[in-house]
Amino acid sequence: MKKKYMLMGLLFLFFFEFSLYQESMVVRRQMDDTQKTYEALALDRREQSFDVAITPEIEEIEVKPEKVQSEFIIQTNPFNSFYQNNSDFSGWLGIKNTNIDYPVVRGNDNTTYLNLNFFKERDILGSIFMDYRNVGMGIDTHTIIYGHYTKHGQMFGDLEKYLEKDFLDANPDIIFTDPFTERRYRIFSIHVSPAEGTFLKMNFNGDEYQNFLTMLQSESIFPLNVPVTKDDHILSLVTCNYAIKDGRLFIHAVEIKN
Repeated sequence: MKKKYMLMGLLFLFFFEFSLYQESMVVRRQMDDTQKTYEALALDRREQSFDVAITPEIEEIEVKPEKVQSEFIIQTNPFNSFYQNNSDFSGWLGIKNTNIDYPVVRGNDNTTYLNLNFFKERDILGSIFMDYRNVGMGIDTHTIIYGHYTKHGQMFGDLEKYLEKDFLDANPDIIFTDPFTERRYRIFSIHVSPAEGTFLKMNFNGDEYQNFLTMLQSESIFPLNVPVTKDDHILSLVTCNYAIKDGRLFIHAVEIKN
């Protein structure tokens, strides 16, 4: 009788583990499919020019060369196709030597895009999304962008690479392109901290902003000699980190103005 129960227990354990394995494989396939979708979007972006310009085509008249007939062609903003797919589109985020090459959206709250992809379909990976309190277009003093952590490197999984100083030294810049301007940011602080509002502040009075920047610099796990002042705009990337309970990895970068 005992052998019978032991056999039943082993069979139950086998089927339980097998079902977990199948479930994990389904989830992994879903994640891989989502990543391929975003890679296709990234390819589409790279194939288009993001220089919005007016190109004259001049036809000279032989009789009176001083009279020039010009035909102006205005290029359509290549981001139009992304707006057509999702009116919440806010720009494109890219970091060299990572998988981070994604469209950024902004919803009416900070929960909608946790489980919706760029096409507003249910998706375990969600989207890369801007804090709903932000305006975008380079207007905000502090722009915050969120993304899920994944151990296979999708979405914001590769931000974990910045916990290695060598990788940071080789890849200090973040590129965020809004519909009209490419903005370059240089990382000045990296830290793992509890998920709280301390590092997500947006509105400042008096000396609050300078004090906020000083606090961010002091939190960094690496001493970074990147200047940042109250006259600068900053970008923060946020994802989960399990080194501490309910932890988040924060990466703060200052806009570089040429």
